[in-house]
Amino acid sequence: MSEQGWREFLAADDVDDWAILHGGPTAVFKVASLAEAARLAAAVADVPGLEARTLLTAASDRLTVKLTREMWGTEARHVDVARAISAVAREYGATPDRSAVQEVQVAVAAKPDAIDLPFWRAVLGYAPLHEDNCIDPNGQGSTVWMQDLDPNKPLRHAMHIDVSVARDHAGARMQAAVAAGGTVVDASSAPGAWILADRSGNKVCIASWPDGAPTLEGDQSAPELTMTNRPDEVGQQDDVDVHRSLKEAPRRLRSVAPFAVSQLTDIAELVDAGTPFRPIRLHFGISSFGATCWAARAAGDTLINAHDEQDVGDEELFLVLHGKATFQLDGTRVDAPAGTLVHCRPGTSRTAVADDAGTTVLALDGKPGQIYEPRGWELWTGLAPLYTAGRHREVAERLRGIVAKHPEYPLLFFNLACAESLLGESTPALDHLRQAIELNDEFRQYALDDADLASLRDDPRFGQLMAG
Repeated sequence: MSEQGWREFLAADDVDDWAILHGGPTAVFKVASLAEAARLAAAVADVPGLEARTLLTAASDRLTVKLTREMWGTEARHVDVARAISAVAREYGATPDRSAVQEVQVAVAAKPDAIDLPFWRAVLGYAPLHEDNCIDPNGQGSTVWMQDLDPNKPLRHAMHIDVSVARDHAGARMQAAVAAGGTVVDASSAPGAWILADRSGNKVCIASWPDGAPTLEGDQSAPELTMTNRPDEVGQQDDVDVHRSLKEAPRRLRSVAPFAVSQLTDIAELVDAGTPFRPIRLHFGISSFGATCWAARAAGDTLINAHDEQDVGDEELFLVLHGKATFQLDGTRVDAPAGTLVHCRPGTSRTAVADDAGTTVLALDGKPGQIYEPRGWELWTGLAPLYTAGRHREVAERLRGIVAKHPEYPLLFFNLACAESLLGESTPALDHLRQAIELNDEFRQYALDDADLASLRDDPRFGQLMAG
């Protein structure tokens, strides 16, 4: 079982119809009817090189082709098989649709001494694939695999769902889930993966890995994407380390070369107070300046939320990349078509709306005359609605996982301290407040003013911390 096969597939030419999902090389070809799907399936079945695990699924508007049922079974020969299938599809007038490619898996988690895979195989009528999973022999149900729970965690069992999709459509899937009422729980692994939750707190992981992984092992032209397997490094409130389901998925971009290149659409789109943005600084790990791209889905949408940066003292430079925006700067209206630069000094009241759908604005920020210090606000945006809703325990539990992985961001420690203060947990709150101040002394003044830390102010340790 090796990565080499699927990495070589990703690097190959003329396989653009295909995505490498958790279930291996997969393609969807759109057709006009079930009859056309059946005819195409019959033609594909005659392509040399298909194997016992190849799965053809015909529906009224598509034929889905899975070559292996697992990414680890991908071999060099599958490149030629995929090319041949695509050629047959073109002959039959079928259209490839990467947005429809997906693999849904269910992870059943338990303590190591309580994993019961034979039970699940029996109750589902599934067949073994590997020692830790099982598959539907009919090819209709989701693959089920077993995951070890951390023995130090209190739960004895749990489940979650993984949705593996093509790298160029993962962001859209995440956005659709958010628009349907979901919440981004953890975007720190984006664009490799997002963890989302429904209103009841049930978790799902949308993963663009392995399809979005670097193509060849040791390829110095691509940034290496890595991911932690440590369960305490993921910001979740339950006992399922959703990210471990990816086995090796991107956590953040870590360049092994002196440069990195990405398309803007490769960067996960997040939401801050209802406004979509792409965290460029976070994506590349930039530490010398802030960089964010804001985009509007429709004309009239807010592009830049109203703010003045008075509290942090940052200046900002906005560049309208596409479309047309209208800025309000200290009450003055400014029309800003594509190519317009807008510079705002600290304290300037600023906001912007889109005049055209798809208007996109690049924002750069930093503090005049000072070394830039990233605060990590990008990782906070998914938790802010929960905090506002009073779900402070959930926020605290998730933040503890995030700060374990990103101990460089003072804002995250400060907000964790605020949540713990509201929960009456003074000792961890003071410890996390201390860490925020050690990273950036400005948070000392914030601590004196923030009402959410009121429960700490009578504690002698708070006074000592404020005195420095």
